[in-house]
Amino acid sequence: MKGVIFAPRAIFQVRIRLTRKLANALNGVDLRATAVGDVVDVPAGLAGMLIEEGWAEVMAVERPSSADDRRAGSERRTRKRP
Repeated sequence: MKGVIFAPRAIFQVRIRLTRKLANALNGVDLRATAVGDVVDVPAGLAGMLIEEGWAEVMAVERPSSADDRRAGSERRTRKRP
């Protein structure tokens, strides 16, 4: 299709924790720089492969507690404009 520009697909990152490491590579992915217990951000496809093979688990996204949310909200409301 002439004149149509396709944007590259977005690569989503997933935070995982390496739970075991049986080799320095998995399906051609170099893992020499990692150790069991490391938390790393990797492309979603790689994360899925590592999780399926039992080498990793997804890390939960940390959210501030509701008290922190209320404090941040009150700071925004009390901030004076210059």
